[in-house]
Amino acid sequence: RKSAIPSRKTANHLKHTGGDLVLAHSETNKGSTFVAKVQITPILNVAMVGAEVFKNKFSSGFAKIENGELQGLKVLLVDDSPDNRILISAYLNKTGAQVSTAEDGRKGVELAQGEAVDVVLMDIQMPLMDGHEAMKTLRASGFSRPIVALTAHAMKEERERCFESGCTDYLTKPISKKQLIEVLSRHLPRH
Repeated sequence: RKSAIPSRKTANHLKHTGGDLVLAHSETNKGSTFVAKVQITPILNVAMVGAEVFKNKFSSGFAKIENGELQGLKVLLVDDSPDNRILISAYLNKTGAQVSTAEDGRKGVELAQGEAVDVVLMDIQMPLMDGHEAMKTLRASGFSRPIVALTAHAMKEERERCFESGCTDYLTKPISKKQLIEVLSRHLPRH
């Protein structure tokens, strides 16, 4: 039976059609460094993307947002589920947002009126005061900053009801990290 491990004679330099694989350095219990060279043939009739175009494309949009674009955004997250508060807070903290939380609508209204927040994420189904009542209470008190409704119901009627209650935007659960950040980026305060 042939061994898959190359002999000592060829271990440092393996040649293969179209390229080379060279063991540049190896140290026991530390690791190894390999250099791979691949021979490619030109692709005809295809426009190549330059490094600058590639860099510009990927340094904007969601990649940029995730790397601190929400820096300093003050978010109040109102949700009765501890798991949701932990998960959504973790998502937002990675973007540089400052997150405070409330576990029910009453506490959420209290905090939104008492703290300087840029945007409120409001769960709809909660004990004591649901999201609809909390949004109506905030709007009646003159609260004009964005409120994003968070609901497990994706039906058109529920969406319309959320907007009637005073939300500025709407997200369905389970929350997608990408959608959450995209929605919040639309509501960044203009300084």
